[in-house]
Amino acid sequence: MENYARESAEIKRLLKKAFKQKRSIKIKYYSLSSDEVKYRIIDIYQLHKDYITAYCHLRDDERTFVMDRIIQAKLLDKGYEIPKGWSPESIILN
Repeated sequence: MENYARESAEIKRLLKKAFKQKRSIKIKYYSLSSDEVKYRIIDIYQLHKDYITAYCHLRDDERTFVMDRIIQAKLLDKGYEIPKGWSPESIILN
């Protein structure tokens, strides 16, 4: 079995590390809107106290993820770059 962070504090530490190092992270996430739990690979663009803004490889789009709904997390070796000119406002305009 793969080694995933499962405790809230450990997950938040991994999210911060992924953002700082610009590395993709695999999460197991509960979506309130679909009432489903799915694995997603994300690239974090912005990190806040309770949520993150990230590129979601499953949806091929930017999404907002509530940290408390992340059940598991695993740091990946794959790096990424935040697109040039990206800003939080770009989400609203799309």
